Amino acid sequence: MGEEEGVCERGEERERVGRPRPSDMDCSRKLKIAYVSPDLRTHPIAFFLEPFLRHHDRSQVHVTCYSCGTDADRYSDRLRGLSDEWVSLAHMTAEAAAARLRADCVDIAVDLAGHHVVRSRGSVAPLDILAYYAAPVQVTWIGYPNTTGLHNVDYRFTDAIADPLESTQKYSEELVRLDNCFLCFAPPQELLDTDVAVPPFQDKENLHVTFGSFNDVSKNSPSAMRVWGKILAQVPSATLKIKVKDAGKYSLDKDKFTEYADRFVSLALDPPAPHSSFKSKANLRRRIEMLPWCQSLTDHFASYHQVDIALDPFPYSGTTTTLDALLMGVPVVTLRQAGPNARHAHNVTASLLVQAGLEELVADTEDDYVRIAVELAQDAPRLQLLRSSLRQRCVLCMLGARRRGESREVPSLGRHFRSVSVLRSVWHQLLVFARYLPTLKTLEKQQKNRSINAVSGIPGEVAST
Repeated sequence: MGEEEGVCERGEERERVGRPRPSDMDCSRKLKIAYVSPDLRTHPIAFFLEPFLRHHDRSQVHVTCYSCGTDADRYSDRLRGLSDEWVSLAHMTAEAAAARLRADCVDIAVDLAGHHVVRSRGSVAPLDILAYYAAPVQVTWIGYPNTTGLHNVDYRFTDAIADPLESTQKYSEELVRLDNCFLCFAPPQELLDTDVAVPPFQDKENLHVTFGSFNDVSKNSPSAMRVWGKILAQVPSATLKIKVKDAGKYSLDKDKFTEYADRFVSLALDPPAPHSSFKSKANLRRRIEMLPWCQSLTDHFASYHQVDIALDPFPYSGTTTTLDALLMGVPVVTLRQAGPNARHAHNVTASLLVQAGLEELVADTEDDYVRIAVELAQDAPRLQLLRSSLRQRCVLCMLGARRRGESREVPSLGRHFRSVSVLRSVWHQLLVFARYLPTLKTLEKQQKNRSINAVSGIPGEVAST
């Protein structure tokens, strides 16, 4: 039985606990918000959470971080300093942890992990806690690119690009679409301390464009590999660098390296690209380089000095990797999925690029993806301009990043939660039902198969302004 199935079963079993009713029905009072995560440490989730903690209006909300993990570090101390309270749930059972949140009279509990949990000794999964109804309103956000499958998790925060209105993707939660990108990011100091380098194509020893993909290789689908092959075919001097977690092992095990490289080459040449520049499979193989996974953040960010253009995988796009590339001055080309078949995991990079004002790097078809990448590779002045301006552009347009040498943060997407209008709106909706219904079962039934658009302003829906 898979983890998701197990959590869903446990959620149904624990329904007898019942959703706690609000202790105070005053709609305008200060709300008690709980962020529940095993990753409140040096981890991408923490980088996404930090700006929201900084920008919350503390006259409107009281914020408690509930740490479900056991491996706290210096970044944990930073988040602790941004919280009104910090509670460790390590070594607790899920039932005991939920009881703690209920005793603390939490109004809204926000899960930051979904099913994407790496269990360690003494840790507890947030969804296991929420399955016991830890708070009157329960939300999932940023930790997992899909539904929880738990109908006692009420809402999922997203946006209209990651989850288009016409999408038929199934969610057990109501979607609350924020009016911009649903993410905000505070890059680690190691990134800000790493200078944006001269583009590799300007290096006298290179004199060619270098594409790169630093996402987990499991995201490199056959379709993506075929498209990347078409790009290399149309830019004969270009090379492609792929970072793999087990590159060190591949270098020792030539059979496995050969197996992966052969698979890429076969896919890249199937079907053969028109006007192909590949004289042989060996020719293409020489243009692909596998980079070792970096053990330190500093080395990871410095590796972007070797790349001119990043290629986003699909149908599972990058998130943190996309932001790393942009902040290191490397433009990212992505494929957006629209219409009924649109899926959240496919569209996160598209959401980030649109928010950064880089919609020209967002393709709507595979042919469009090839065209955008090839045109960019052949436009040296544009590449140079992007390399020199992307970091500042992203900091100002879309991120909650600290400017280098400054302690304050640039106003950013944190305004979504700084005004706390989204949180207060979902709280108000709960109170409407709680006041007039004997139980909240009716609310749960009405939540199914209904989507909230935080921008539309349609009566009865959650508004974010």
